[in-house]
Amino acid sequence: MNILAKVEDYQRDKVNQIMITSRTAQKNGIVFLGDSMVNKFDLKSYFNIDNLYNCGVNGATSDLLLHLFPHAVEAYAPSKLVIMVGTNDLSDKWQFDKLESAFNIYKFLQIMMRKLPKTEVVVISALPIVDELQRATCRDTNQIRLLMKEYKANVLECDNAIFVDVFDEFLEDGQMKKEYTTDGLHLTKEGYNHLFSLIKGYI
Repeated sequence: MNILAKVEDYQRDKVNQIMITSRTAQKNGIVFLGDSMVNKFDLKSYFNIDNLYNCGVNGATSDLLLHLFPHAVEAYAPSKLVIMVGTNDLSDKWQFDKLESAFNIYKFLQIMMRKLPKTEVVVISALPIVDELQRATCRDTNQIRLLMKEYKANVLECDNAIFVDVFDEFLEDGQMKKEYTTDGLHLTKEGYNHLFSLIKGYI
């Protein structure tokens, strides 16, 4: 089945754009893959890298990343892949089991080792939220922390990837620091500045 038939209507344009860009993308570049945290990351304004591609998709889950692999990763053949995903797995809509979600990342990395063994993979932890602003049944800051613990354990099983834990760096009194977020989930400019400062050494 075509990948465009697997995604939600609001995701279709971005996925189609990813597929079109892959046809002319320079090989051995850097690809960022993940959810809205990645999609809204103005990478070009932070990183002075020509062959840098933003393949983030709003609402993406770990499961969607598996489906996107041929189009957003293999087709680009990057020298480095940066992944940031997980928060949507715990949303009321999806309610993924934590072990299932973490195993999706493990499967993804196993595919990477087989298909693109020379590609370095950097898995960045998801971020905390402001629970009272999100008001979700299944997702809160503690649940995200527990999910990231499972992610880290699975990433450490794979020789081709490292896990960069930035979770605690966004906390204040056990929640996402409010100056870093627009709505309790997504990042402000200050939030992206802080994220950049934490991950730039890995890119």
